[in-house]
Amino acid sequence: KLGDSKDGKDMIQRKWIPTSSENDPDSIKILQFNALADWLSDAFPHADPNILVWEYRKEYLAEVIKEHDYDIICMEEVDHFDYFSQVLGDDYSGVFKKKLGDSKDGKDMIQRKWIPTSSENDPDSIKILQFNALADWLSDAFPHADPNILVWEYRKEYLAEVIKEHDYDIICMEEVDHFDYFSQVLGDDYSGVFKKKLGDSKDGTCMFWNNQKFQLTNEPMEFEYGNGGSQVGIVATFSYQLHSFCIAATHLKAKLGFEQVRANQGTALINFINEYNRNNLPVVICGDFNDEPNSLVYNILKQRYTTIYSGEHQSWTTWKKRSTEVKRTIDYIWYQPNRIGVDAILNIPEDSECPDMLPAAYYPSDHLAIGAQIYFK
Repeated sequence: KLGDSKDGKDMIQRKWIPTSSENDPDSIKILQFNALADWLSDAFPHADPNILVWEYRKEYLAEVIKEHDYDIICMEEVDHFDYFSQVLGDDYSGVFKKKLGDSKDGKDMIQRKWIPTSSENDPDSIKILQFNALADWLSDAFPHADPNILVWEYRKEYLAEVIKEHDYDIICMEEVDHFDYFSQVLGDDYSGVFKKKLGDSKDGTCMFWNNQKFQLTNEPMEFEYGNGGSQVGIVATFSYQLHSFCIAATHLKAKLGFEQVRANQGTALINFINEYNRNNLPVVICGDFNDEPNSLVYNILKQRYTTIYSGEHQSWTTWKKRSTEVKRTIDYIWYQPNRIGVDAILNIPEDSECPDMLPAAYYPSDHLAIGAQIYFK
């Protein structure tokens, strides 16, 4: 019931105290309110824990902001902006600004920077991102991570920050089960295509591109590896200034014991690209290949392409702990070095920056995003 708390006590009723004899009928009612963020609400050991949960508090928070038909409402510690927008309805508009680079436990998210790899510094270079975002429906598979940082409502803003951090031109992502959210985050300047995995999997692979900068020259081709697997991919061609190029995104079979399956998928991937790329345009391939350097699939791709990370820059792209700790390189951006150059790559964080491995409060996925600034020769 409105105005009636769940333990039988009325919520505090607030009243106006006149401070002037004007009593202007056109006065403006303004509310200032720190709402106590949902993710911070368990920090009160002397309060009844039952009244701290969001499902209990949300209706009373709504009553606070609606109590006096305020004209302007300013709020802090808001982590359910959409809920408050819904509560206020169509008669209200709103704007929300998340704290910059600050995770919800007060730790900064890992900041990534570009490492120059060429003296070209081409002003027309293209910024490409490869990122396994950790699907929402798979995010509870990390028993050693804080469960509060695994939920979608916590992670989604930090995932958005990852893909927007450097104004990427093309974004390839795997384990995506909120494609519409990422589309909304990137806005109208980006177009995208999504291919769901086969079978019961709820996630898939997607590709976004800056439609103000690139012209799609052929309809993207979605492909499936088949042979009982759920894995898929996307390949597309774009024109940019005087250049045209082909880019593919994919996610290969996971887990130990499937090395030959991944090798077969790597061969099929090359064939899919060749079939689509009839004009023999320069090729870039992004993906989570689920296998390390010098694996079967790696060596198949290496016959035609080079990865952006090598030597001192190739340390790891995933570092996590389920039953055992795993730290290795399995995510790649491949390119043809005789036709494409690399101006810069995203740095790999120092181990000291990831004391709890991934995912953690400072990073929303178990995979690092990797990135390259490329130019055409």
